[in-house]
Amino acid sequence: MHRKRFSPRLGVSAVCLFFVLSALAAPEIDIPALKVEVSKIRALGFKREFAFAALTKEELKKVLAEEIDREAAPEEFRFARDLYAKLGLLKADCDLKETYLKLVGDQVGGIYLPKRGSLHYVTDFGGMALPILSHEIGHALQDQHWPIDERDARLKGNSDKSLAYHSVVEGDAMELMNDYMKANPGSVPTDPKELMKMMGGTLSSLDAPEVLMSGMTMPY
Repeated sequence: MHRKRFSPRLGVSAVCLFFVLSALAAPEIDIPALKVEVSKIRALGFKREFAFAALTKEELKKVLAEEIDREAAPEEFRFARDLYAKLGLLKADCDLKETYLKLVGDQVGGIYLPKRGSLHYVTDFGGMALPILSHEIGHALQDQHWPIDERDARLKGNSDKSLAYHSVVEGDAMELMNDYMKANPGSVPTDPKELMKMMGGTLSSLDAPEVLMSGMTMPY
């Protein structure tokens, strides 16, 4: 979020995909084995181990709240809220920070945090657990070879360049996730177009400001 224009990005893949097929039975999660498979699919090795932790929903919400506070100052949220309100995109009394935190915190299933170099996830978010975690582990792999936050910091204050950069980061992780699903066929749709269609229908059903949702999904 190191930008003049507010552009939230925490855990969007998990937010979108958690809703799509969360009713499916949750598989057993084996992070070390998943790391090996992600490395093989990406044809890129990990340079070092990274921390990972299975959390409850409430514990993960707390982690996300801490990261949001770290990423954006209160005045950034107020500025964005006032700007969007003047454009007719939000109500003037909307608490943008709380709205964003509720949206992400209620639905996120897993997230890799570059500043901490760690993966945090819940174990009860259904049949999309492994694809989502392959995506997040993909971010850990990216971070070890091309430090995500280091590059992000160079773009501070330029929202267009930052958006372009995060689109590359997320696009790469989405492609890895698609390849993971193709390598592990089952009840999860492997056609990227079908998956995006399902995500689109899911997002439209959420009770959240459209401007917030569009900003979150843009990089994907």
